[in-house]
Amino acid sequence: MTYEIVKVTTKEDALECNKLLTELIHYEKRFDNNLNGEFVMKSYYENFYLDEDRLLLLVKDNNKSVGYLYGFIEKTEGICLEKASLLDALFIEEEYRHKGIGKELINKFINWSKDKDCKYIDLKVMNENKEAMNLYHSLGFNDFKTVMSQEIKE
Repeated sequence: MTYEIVKVTTKEDALECNKLLTELIHYEKRFDNNLNGEFVMKSYYENFYLDEDRLLLLVKDNNKSVGYLYGFIEKTEGICLEKASLLDALFIEEEYRHKGIGKELINKFINWSKDKDCKYIDLKVMNENKEAMNLYHSLGFNDFKTVMSQEIKE
């Protein structure tokens, strides 16, 4: 298996990331009953892929898109003392997992965040997604905040 990780600089690659975001949503449906497993992302990343405060990386195996990472600088407008970035989305096709691609993507995001003078990186992950939790823990991420949810019953 040979693959390359590229910074998205074309609309075509941004559209490929939209497809992978759709796959991510469908994958995460198993952890969140509120996600629409039929949803298709038609327009998103092509709207801002060239923004210097956002990083969109695409993993390609030959010409096939097999994974991506998206993150950005959080805009806190003076609320926080230190600058932070948010690792917003990470997805690798199942057959490409456990090959170090996720770690490589995250390390590239960490380095990008350092270059942007960020002191912190935040991310959200579903508690039941043990595979992702293990990956993030292995790279030094710690449980810090809890996002809580309640289904409203009639």
